[in-house]
Amino acid sequence: MILFITEHQDDKFKPITAELTVFAQRLGRDLEQPVGAVVLGSDTSRLVEQLAAWKIDRIITVEDPQLGDYNPDGYVAALKEIIAKESPYLVLAGHTTVGYDYTPRLAAGLRRPLVAGCVDYDKQGDLLLLTRQVFNAKLNMRVSLRGEPPYFATAAPGAFPGDEVETGGIPSICLSWRSAARLSAGRRL
Repeated sequence: MILFITEHQDDKFKPITAELTVFAQRLGRDLEQPVGAVVLGSDTSRLVEQLAAWKIDRIITVEDPQLGDYNPDGYVAALKEIIAKESPYLVLAGHTTVGYDYTPRLAAGLRRPLVAGCVDYDKQGDLLLLTRQVFNAKLNMRVSLRGEPPYFATAAPGAFPGDEVETGGIPSICLSWRSAARLSAGRRL
């Protein structure tokens, strides 16, 4: 599964969510993997309705009052549990202030590789190559993923056209977890 983490504020998705959706949909098609979306928050019903119109195979929500506002410890705790249950091939997040706060913590906590600031990808046989820019975007570096999945990547804002989201999908499975007890161990910073 290609799993991406949505970003939202005030019951609206941030533009990076549409861009991540396009990235995940393209990867899913090329790698023949289902696409899943994660929505973390305290009331996600409107967001899930919008995602349900997009071509996504699975929507996973975690509803908890502690996730009403961004909380890196709460995000990491919830995402670790989701990743353990879903066993995704690749986990995508935005290379934004929020995404680049929790994603390295998550990848390091699971001892898995992270490729930050992806702008493109390529598939060569069974090998997935992620492209990121280095030296102030003067050079592109292609990174191959090694070891056992899940792998982690953040997508640079603007790298994938958010207006190309494929619609018409109906999620085959929609999970909803209410996890107040599980996230109580996560503390606010």
